[in-house]
Amino acid sequence: MLPTEAKIQTLLKTIAPASTLLALLPIGGDHYNAAYRIEAQSATGAAVPMVLKGYAECGSDLAQKARLEFQTLTWLQRHGIPVPTPLYLDETGTLLGAPAIITSFMPGRQIWHATEHPAGVTAWIQAMATTLAQIHRIPCDHEVQAFLRSGDPQATWFLHSGVMPERMKADPDGEAVWQTTWQQLPHLQRVQSTLVHIDYWRGNLLWDQGRIAAVIDWEEASYGDPGQDVAYCRMDLWVTGFEAAAEEFLKIYETQMGRPVANLGFWELVAAARPIWRPEGWFTQPGEQARFRQFVANALRRTLDAR
Repeated sequence: MLPTEAKIQTLLKTIAPASTLLALLPIGGDHYNAAYRIEAQSATGAAVPMVLKGYAECGSDLAQKARLEFQTLTWLQRHGIPVPTPLYLDETGTLLGAPAIITSFMPGRQIWHATEHPAGVTAWIQAMATTLAQIHRIPCDHEVQAFLRSGDPQATWFLHSGVMPERMKADPDGEAVWQTTWQQLPHLQRVQSTLVHIDYWRGNLLWDQGRIAAVIDWEEASYGDPGQDVAYCRMDLWVTGFEAAAEEFLKIYETQMGRPVANLGFWELVAAARPIWRPEGWFTQPGEQARFRQFVANALRRTLDAR
């Protein structure tokens, strides 16, 4: 989706009257969706930066994605979570040509390595774990669940048929991951559902002056077992060489929540199913593939020990 200048001008009349469009700049980094930074100027000369996010993944209900992310951002802002401010929902693509949302532009950048944080690894991990606990502590009542998806079935999609997918058979750990999660699924500890991001990792956190300025990309937001988010973030840290930080992340998160993470080994294996199913683009640096195998082996031991 490439929005035209005329469409953006029409949009500005709705959400920022009397403003002038200065530039429309593509934002990279997303394989499926299209994002643009809108640079506008108000009548008084003040900068009015915004972000346009369009949804373009094949086979998905794009209107639902737009609506879900917009409603989730609205709800999260109400509860003090650092997220972009939702400004406009074009659910049907009437104005922009495809389903899209407009949000405020959040200053900040991703921090890929602990050395990039001004206060070091401890502060980096502390902020990640504390923010996730803050999200998971918000009551996920019927009002919220009415617009969210049920996350647990979404995450365990590869178990639905009862037969191991062929693509998992091709991976050295695929059979062990599938068999263990299949056997454990009926025996999971029941937990209170929370809002789950589904994709909580370094790439979806924007930092400004050492603090998390925004948690972004909420299009997959769901309600379900919060262990999903903990496991996925731990996998990202572990694979990229921050094994000790992954353990500290878990420790801080559990302290913040006041309880251990239930079903952690199971959800770590579920997280591992993603790169097992589609390994392209996951392991691009030396050592990442080997560390992923270590993560899977550790998750298998944790799951078996929990039986």
